[in-house]
Amino acid sequence: MIEHIVTQALLSNAALSGMVSKFIGRPSIWVNSAPNDCPNPYIVVSDNMTSIEDDRMFANFTVDVDCFDYDTSTVVINKIALQVECVLDGERLLGDNYDYIRINLSSSTLVPESDIKELHYNLRFDARATRKKWIQQQ
Repeated sequence: MIEHIVTQALLSNAALSGMVSKFIGRPSIWVNSAPNDCPNPYIVVSDNMTSIEDDRMFANFTVDVDCFDYDTSTVVINKIALQVECVLDGERLLGDNYDYIRINLSSSTLVPESDIKELHYNLRFDARATRKKWIQQQ
């Protein structure tokens, strides 16, 4: 849905692209899942449409940005999470099918994992988008 638009916003930020690993020459920021052999640290973006309102004019989404690393320190993953928040929180994004996508941070947490070196930081955003199809029909 909008995960590709969010991923592009993250990839276009030079500071964030420089913080994550490279995989086949590109920054490791992925939609829905990362390749099995992707080096750490990396980011995975996913979304879920939660509702449609006002005669299908607006779509509401939950967007999860998960940051992964394998380290004894949380310094790097915390910096990555903060940069993701700075790039996305309060932004208005544009896309092919959706326009005026407003995205706001709703939660941010370090997720406990069984291996203490396996670091997983989740940032959850609420997003509200105007559907372009609806705009063009008016």
